[in-house]
Amino acid sequence: MNEGITEYNGTAYLVYESGSHLYASDPTTLNVIPRMHKASMSSLTSLVP
Repeated sequence: MNEGITEYNGTAYLVYESGSHLYASDPTTLNVIPRMHKASMSSLTSLVP
């Protein structure tokens, strides 16, 4: 599940709960996503018809 998303200077940034130390260090956590994702806002808005 995503933890948060924000936009700065035309770039969207997204982080996930599974990347936090609380979940990432738990061996029962599946699909740990440790890195922040980023994309330009124009590339995201172009996905919407």
